[in-house]
Amino acid sequence: MSPLSRVPGDEDGQPAPSREHLHGHLQTPYNLAKFRRLGYTDDDLSGCGSNRLVDDLVFWGDPDMGPAEGLG
Repeated sequence: MSPLSRVPGDEDGQPAPSREHLHGHLQTPYNLAKFRRLGYTDDDLSGCGSNRLVDDLVFWGDPDMGPAEGLG
């Protein structure tokens, strides 16, 4: 999973497609251990991931945005 994957938000502006994608990564012991070493808690790693986890790992927004616009 690339931290620079751009995912458009759903109708509420939340990155629902990224949560679905992230959920698969939260099922493997390897990834869970890696995220814990990075300081994420069990609450961050439960379900489809916390808002903090999604915001840290997924670059999301309008697909027409330029790279610099998404970083601000």
